[in-house]
Order: sequence, then C-alpha cells, then structure tokens
Amino acid sequence: MSRKRHSTDQIIGKLRQADVGLGQGKSVEEACRALKITVQTGYRWRQKCGGMQPAMARHLKALRKENSRLKKVVVDRVLNVEILREGTSGKLVGLNGKPIVSGSADNTVKIWDSSSLATSK
Repeated sequence: MSRKRHSTDQIIGKLRQADVGLGQGKSVEEACRALKITVQTGYRWRQKCGGMQPAMARHLKALRKENSRLKKVVVDRVLNVEILREGTSGKLVGLNGKPIVSGSADNTVKIWDSSSLATSK
C-alpha cells in the first residue's frame, strides 16, 4: 500500500466523517477503517487538527511558515553581529601594511590618518 499525504482540508473532512461514524455508534477502529486510515493516524490527526475549521487550519499553517522564516532571519542577524564583532577585534591594515583602524568592539576605536593608506600611482 502506497503512502498518501493528505492536505489539512482533507484531514479535517475525514475527521468530520469519523465523528459522524462515531456518533452512529461505530468504534474508532471501524470509523478509521471506513476512512482507509490506521487508528494511530486517526488519533494523530485528532490531536493535530481536532475541532479546527479549514480556514483556521490554513491560517495556522501560514503562521507556522512565517514563524520559521522569521527564525531564519534572526539567525542571520545574529551571525552577522558575531562576524562584525570578530572582524573588529583585530587590526585592519592598509595595502602598505600600516594599520588603518585598531581596537575592539568593547573599547574605543582609533582611526589613523589617510597617509597610512596605500596610494596608487
């Protein structure tokens, strides 16, 4: 038997059909067998989507997707800050080997004059 992925709308529809079957006196096993799903899947779906309307489930899915995207943005920002901290902890030197900026992120940064920069002639 091949695996099939059901959409959230399909899951909610099948859960409603199972509720109708249970209301008619069927057991959980019989209701799940009529829907061609396992009992374990029925319980998992009930825990995940039980009592939801289709629009509410779509909204929840969109919120989870946005939350995932925002977490990735936060991770990128934190990495950028860490890279900048590491980059400013040492000395930056010009093409001629003389320091341009020295200092660290924790103390005052001193900027050297432009004569330390290499000039192209």
